[in-house]
Amino acid sequence: MQYSYILMSEGQRQQTKDQGLFLLYDIRDEVSYDATAQDLGKMRMNGLVSSSWTQSPKSATGRETVTAHGEAQRMIGFVSSSSSDIDIDDDDLVADKNVTPSMTVNELFNSSGVVAFVLLGLLNNSIFVIMNSVAKDITAGGVALVYLANVLPTFLVKLTGPYWFHLVSYDIRAIAVALLNVVALNIVAKGESSTIQLLGVGVSSLAGGLGEPTMLAMATKSRYNYQASLTAWSSGTGIAGIFGYVWTMLFVYLFKLPTQTSIMIANILPFAYLCTYFGLLQKDRCRGSVGDNIERARTNNGLTSTNTASYEQCSLTESNDNVNLGVDVNASLIGDSNEAPRESVQERVSFQQKIRVFFSLWRYMIPLFTVYTSEYAMQSGAWAAIGFPITSVNSRKDFYLASNFAYQIGVFISRSSGIFFTLNLKWLWIVPVLQCFLLVFFVVDTMYNFIWDFYILLFLCFVAGLFGGVVYVNAYILITNDAQPRWKEFSVAAASLADTLGIMTATVLGLVIQGCLYGYHSISEQGNPPVFQCGYDY
Repeated sequence: MQYSYILMSEGQRQQTKDQGLFLLYDIRDEVSYDATAQDLGKMRMNGLVSSSWTQSPKSATGRETVTAHGEAQRMIGFVSSSSSDIDIDDDDLVADKNVTPSMTVNELFNSSGVVAFVLLGLLNNSIFVIMNSVAKDITAGGVALVYLANVLPTFLVKLTGPYWFHLVSYDIRAIAVALLNVVALNIVAKGESSTIQLLGVGVSSLAGGLGEPTMLAMATKSRYNYQASLTAWSSGTGIAGIFGYVWTMLFVYLFKLPTQTSIMIANILPFAYLCTYFGLLQKDRCRGSVGDNIERARTNNGLTSTNTASYEQCSLTESNDNVNLGVDVNASLIGDSNEAPRESVQERVSFQQKIRVFFSLWRYMIPLFTVYTSEYAMQSGAWAAIGFPITSVNSRKDFYLASNFAYQIGVFISRSSGIFFTLNLKWLWIVPVLQCFLLVFFVVDTMYNFIWDFYILLFLCFVAGLFGGVVYVNAYILITNDAQPRWKEFSVAAASLADTLGIMTATVLGLVIQGCLYGYHSISEQGNPPVFQCGYDY
């Protein structure tokens, strides 16, 4: 099994060998430890590791690939020098395609960390979905206004976040997410006008915009296979779609409670978010650390002893990502999550380099943008104008809930598929094109009713969810597969801007589509015209 490694010059490599000191790295825990050349030699003698050196044809840099065997599969990552020089070329941005660590089924289902990512995905996105599910109660004639309020603040956070996230610990960001959601729920529940309620939706959007890129970045630092962690997060966000609409249908339609009451009850969700983050995720990151694996390997293979006390701590600050270069290799590279962030690779690279990496992500971001634009334009535009009969306000409201529920089931299924298969880049581009065809179909069909069957349309809403979910999870898996280790966190956080930008574009399209379809069929919301009237007189 091959793990990741970092570029270093031949001279630096030889100097490190002459000093007899190596910095070994566990890609699962994002934790480093020091070992002597004697340690590494004994590991090779016992068949635990083997390595090979590859010289770069472009420069005086090369790569040492460490291949781990047996017990060392949990231990060994790359060997690095202590140089603080960071040179980025095109090869820096792309990792070896064969470095994805494996994960057994038992590890997957027995990991509290993987369970934590499922729950965090569920809890982070549930309030977003609940807000969308009651959109017709907030602004019936302009559902897309709720979608816009629910995504614009998210866009601003994702646009700027990758450039300041390293200054704020994961713990602080998690607490901020929970507090913002509490404030948002209370504003929406107690707001006496649509304007105030939209403000509350916007506060909720801030929370979601902070939570998603934070947890996507954390998934790349998981002690387990990042593909499993990203899939777990994606699956949780898929469950959130179902959960959010079930929440509204349960309290509003079954229990006949006011919408405001159902939203107030949702205040339990931010509390559950914090319990999951601090009770499950931190516990998993601090348990079974690399130090334990090192000691077990030393006991079994007679390796020399080094101080492992510091390895039992866990790091949750984004600033301690990947590997700290230019520090004393005898010092602990693992810090407490509440410490002030220390200098890191991401901090020492220039803003221009970050922008360069951002634009190199276009091949993943365009499919994300396209699929989100299409599906949210369907939801806020075409599906809001469908009813059986189409002239009935209640029928349109019922189909809006049913269609979104079917869509969310599709999202959950496809977002959970990442551990079973991965799309290649070609299919990552094909699926959004198919989603665009679905958008065109729903608009034309709502106008002319040539396929006007409740269950057929629900099935197509389900298919739209499959398309959207599979692009979401596979885009982030491909990004994490292709990015160099030091750029993984930045890349997934930066790329998450694409789906939010897609939703923003879709809200504008949704306003136009809903208004034109209402005007075409001469319908309104209890005498109130839609927000966008598309040239029709009311």
